[in-house]
Amino acid sequence: MPEETASQSTERPEWWKKNERLREEMGLPDYKPPTFSDGVFTHTIVPQLEEKHDCSITFRSKQPRYPCQWEIHVDERCVASTARRRTNAGNTIYQLSSTAFIDLIESALE
Repeated sequence: MPEETASQSTERPEWWKKNERLREEMGLPDYKPPTFSDGVFTHTIVPQLEEKHDCSITFRSKQPRYPCQWEIHVDERCVASTARRRTNAGNTIYQLSSTAFIDLIESALE
C-alpha cells in the first residue's frame, strides 16, 4: 500500500504548510508529522486503511510520560502496541514499519 515515502512526498497538506510558516516565524525546528520507522508518514497510511476497512484507527499512549508504549486501536479495540521515539526536533517516529503496520491492522480485522 505505501507507494510514497516521506522523502518522495512533494505535496504537503495545507495544515502542514501553515505549521511550517508558524514555526519559521517563531524560530522553531522543522516539523514532520508522525512517521513509521521506514519514513512513511502515518497520515498517508491510516486514512487509506480506515476507508478500505470502514474503521477508525488511533494511536494512544499507555503511559503519561516519555518514553512510553503506545497502543494501536481499531474501533476502540486495542490490537497492538508499539514503542515511539522523538527526534531532536520533537517529531514522532513509531517503531514499526508501514508494511508491518498494514499487516497488523489487516490481520486484526480478519
